[in-house]
Amino acid sequence: MRLKGIWLALAICALTGAVLVAVWNQGPGGAVADDTGSPAAGLDLSIGVDAYGGSADDCDTDGGPTECLGIPIGETFRVSVYLNSLPDKATTYEGLDIVLGYDGVASLDNADIDSYWPACVFPALFYEPGRAAFGCAYFPEETEPSSYTGRIATIDFTCDEPGHVVLRGGQGNTDIVSGFVVYAEGGDETLDVSCGSVAPTPTTPSVRVGDANCDGIVNPVDAALILQHIVGRLSALPCETASDVNGDAVINPLDSLLILQFAAGLIHTLPP
Repeated sequence: MRLKGIWLALAICALTGAVLVAVWNQGPGGAVADDTGSPAAGLDLSIGVDAYGGSADDCDTDGGPTECLGIPIGETFRVSVYLNSLPDKATTYEGLDIVLGYDGVASLDNADIDSYWPACVFPALFYEPGRAAFGCAYFPEETEPSSYTGRIATIDFTCDEPGHVVLRGGQGNTDIVSGFVVYAEGGDETLDVSCGSVAPTPTTPSVRVGDANCDGIVNPVDAALILQHIVGRLSALPCETASDVNGDAVINPLDSLLILQFAAGLIHTLPP
């Protein structure tokens, strides 16, 4: 239990930026370098929008700087963080931290990491305005160091106004821990989010006066249904409001008569 507590403390401290492990020096251009100063392969992560409103058709999710267009204001959209590949010298890793900055949009504070990274035992989540930090560590008694790559975590946002979600790079932000060496993401990656107009309120299609069966056509069938309803053969009409053709708040044979006259061309319009 003491070892488990130590590892949990290590995971949380790593997430908050405390240096408890041997950190490689930062090399040219933000790449990770070893203790001789030679550049080594850096960490390769990316972000993208998975879906909003059940669709991601308006979102560019093919990697690199990403843009998502036309998300209605108030809609929720899900951002995924992908670990595309491991650094050359890291065949497995024991922990990882992800830091996202954001503006314009609002975090729903529901980041998910342990559902994706199979080695995750100690998920840790921290939120503050404009920043979400989350990560996880493995535990030797329960899991093994992982070589997993792919979708590593998700977090949901809502569109308040046009804004950005930024995967924060650099030491102390997004990184993985492999053999007690920290590999940091070299630079920021920005997701541009274009929040469009307010999500439309669903409207009920209008029904034509006289269309008793709601099929979009006024014809003798509607007149027959009204007569069947009047004599008790039908307990209800599909479009009862439309069946009151003359608008007198009573459904009676006169309404059927008006429909038949309209269908025969004797009258050219029905009462509004």
